[in-house]
Amino acid sequence: MREYFEKWFSVEALPVAPLTWDLEGLIRGNVEISAGVKAEFRQPVTVLGLLPSIVLLGTGGAVVPTGDDIAVEINSNQQKYWTTFQSVRANQGPGANFVTLNAISLRQRFLVIELTNASPTLSIRYKWKNWDASFAAAPRYQDALVTLSMFAFYPEERKGVVQVND
Repeated sequence: MREYFEKWFSVEALPVAPLTWDLEGLIRGNVEISAGVKAEFRQPVTVLGLLPSIVLLGTGGAVVPTGDDIAVEINSNQQKYWTTFQSVRANQGPGANFVTLNAISLRQRFLVIELTNASPTLSIRYKWKNWDASFAAAPRYQDALVTLSMFAFYPEERKGVVQVND
């Protein structure tokens, strides 16, 4: 991990990533889990940080959702989950691959995702952390457009780039 700080971060809070993508998903107050959103890349890619944001749509329930109310599931090629380690999961029910938006935020920690397949995909879904079946008829939360900004680079384009360390 130290090599990422030495080579790819200008300070220990800002990733040096020339590419930025937004993955947007709509989560309605009366539906537990959003539809999936998928990013397909043309070559291997390394994501150096994620920054979630929430835009309220003014419909649905009365409660304004926060990054602690909405959870996210991130997986690559439907094989590896970046939001949980299934080997340490114990007696968790449906939705065990989800963590809160605040937990994956660049404001909290760095999350380096290396997608090494020739044409990798990254898929995300959002869900309400505290869901109750009664919310389907009477939503608790307002509908929200959730954006997950990804800061990344293509490793192939970094070859030959001189890194300067003070």
